[in-house]
Amino acid sequence: MAQWRSGSITNWEYLMRLNCLGGRSYNDLMQYPVFPFVIADYTSRILDLNNPASFRDLSKPMAVQNKNREQHYINTYNDLAAARRAGCSALSQQPHHYASLYSNSGGVLHYLVRLPPFTELFLNYQGKYCTRRRDT
Repeated sequence: MAQWRSGSITNWEYLMRLNCLGGRSYNDLMQYPVFPFVIADYTSRILDLNNPASFRDLSKPMAVQNKNREQHYINTYNDLAAARRAGCSALSQQPHHYASLYSNSGGVLHYLVRLPPFTELFLNYQGKYCTRRRDT
């Protein structure tokens, strides 16, 4: 960490070291390296790095950066908890806020679909290319 603080290594190098220490690797799509989203302002023509509003609230997950999204996940959890209490036999898991992890093979393949060999892996994962009609 001292190398990063002193500017001896870049942000990318520092984050890759953290990913490596965390067991993440390019060799496992379920443990692919992750990089935090830190920007909140994607609409301004010029990003003001001195404005705290330009950055997201790091105390909250990406999915709940606004109140509507936060309420959605609270409702999801509460609905699953109520269904479990009611004895819903189809619910084998504990109630949860998110249905998948922030890093999973589907996400990695989605972003790398145009880069071989990920194209073929994506097709195997997805079953085919997108349908012609996106509304089906």
